[in-house]
Amino acid sequence: MLIGVSLVIPGVKEEEIRSVDAFVEMLDGEVRRLAQLRMANPGLREDEAARLMRRPPGVFIRAAEITTRLHAGDVVTAIDGSPASPESLDRARQGTRDVRLEVEPAAGAVRRVRWP
Repeated sequence: MLIGVSLVIPGVKEEEIRSVDAFVEMLDGEVRRLAQLRMANPGLREDEAARLMRRPPGVFIRAAEITTRLHAGDVVTAIDGSPASPESLDRARQGTRDVRLEVEPAAGAVRRVRWP
């Protein structure tokens, strides 16, 4: 037999509790994203982590050759319409056909790039 349980805090409205729950869920997501960021980038400094947390999810380009269409500081957010990952970007780099990247530069508007 299941029993429903509700939290009642005197003087606190149900809407406020829902608002706190939503905040806790958002904060939990931020902590999870920071943990993933640190695992993918060992040795990441605190200021770098804070800057990257404000960027969209994707592959951060730390350095790029002058001959590529990607620049240091870019974030590749999608490859041929699918979410970007380091593995998918590496496969695209080694592939025989051009792919379409969605790139968000450090400053400016999102741009679409044919690559490599």
